[in-house]
Amino acid sequence: MPLLSPSVLPAIAMILAVLLGMAAGPVGRHLAGCAEAGPQGWRKLLPVAAVLALSAHALLVLPSAQALPAVILAAVLVAIAEADLETMLIPDALSLPLIPLGLLLTAATAPDGQAWPALALHGIAAAAGYLLVWGLALLWRRMRGIDAIGLGDAKLLAAAGAWVGPAGLPGVLLYASVAGLLAALIWQGLKGGRLQAGMAIPFGPFLALGFWLVAIHGPAGL
Repeated sequence: MPLLSPSVLPAIAMILAVLLGMAAGPVGRHLAGCAEAGPQGWRKLLPVAAVLALSAHALLVLPSAQALPAVILAAVLVAIAEADLETMLIPDALSLPLIPLGLLLTAATAPDGQAWPALALHGIAAAAGYLLVWGLALLWRRMRGIDAIGLGDAKLLAAAGAWVGPAGLPGVLLYASVAGLLAALIWQGLKGGRLQAGMAIPFGPFLALGFWLVAIHGPAGL
């Protein structure tokens, strides 16, 4: 007999989403070393609303048994986005634990007899995600003499690889790149300016979005 009835899991997931959403913003900023006072008013509620929305989205498309891991992933990704927006840093304490968690879920959900092959593929994807961003950062540094890509992004993409596997990584990058470009264009349009080569744009929130979309919907159709 299951410990919890599937019918109560959505309610538990949403309660957990509220609690984790309340913690996501402060925890993200604290781990990123942000000493300034946190946002006030409606801005303070944005992380809670984001975690709730993502959790509700997961409940609509995933089996109830996968709801709780999805809520945890939503809260961590929102905390990562909050930290990167505030400080241009992605705390290791948020991104790195997602790697073993993703591998653990991969093994737990793999078909009978496929746990080890699945773990190997997702482990390779994690390494590939890290090396891809690390290589791009190294290439950009040698070509332009500046650090344009942070290794926090590399660790976050490694975490995405652990969750979505090799087939999902291209989708994560596609969603993140398109969302980041659109956001930059909209921002510059609102400011009445143009995109500039030296602009500093945190990429973590867009990687987090791509990570979420592929983790929930899979790589099919990309």
